[in-house]
Amino acid sequence: MPKKKTKVISIFNNKGGVGKTTITWNLGDALARQGKKVLLIDFDPQSNLSLAVLGEEKFLKLLPSKENPFRFTIRAYLQNFLQNVGEPKLYKHQGDETDVDLVASDAWLNVYSDSINVGSDLLSGTGIERFSVINRIIETANSQNENHFIGVAH
Repeated sequence: MPKKKTKVISIFNNKGGVGKTTITWNLGDALARQGKKVLLIDFDPQSNLSLAVLGEEKFLKLLPSKENPFRFTIRAYLQNFLQNVGEPKLYKHQGDETDVDLVASDAWLNVYSDSINVGSDLLSGTGIERFSVINRIIETANSQNENHFIGVAH
């Protein structure tokens, strides 16, 4: 039987306050209630989607510390990937009030976005990997478990 193709829904807008997180949360929850397997990836350093899905107490336990700088957020994947210092680790967390899985955000994403110099990186070809990382995260998630819908919030 052929493997079902994952559907990716990305909610993106540079402007703040337009409802990206709310749309992602409600769409993911609605799909999960229909029995779909859903993975939400919170790519926003404000972490509002992570807080909504996991709750504050659970989310705070995932954040990096001095003893464990990558911890259990999206940073565990991105920093290892960008620095090529080992296998990127993708941690998926189950929401308390919903059946969606989540890759939790991290305020460190501000550093990640600052590291991308769109003009020179793209022109020289050195930044292509950084721009394709979201596809790699999706491929990694699929290799761990088939997801029918993946929502990406930024």
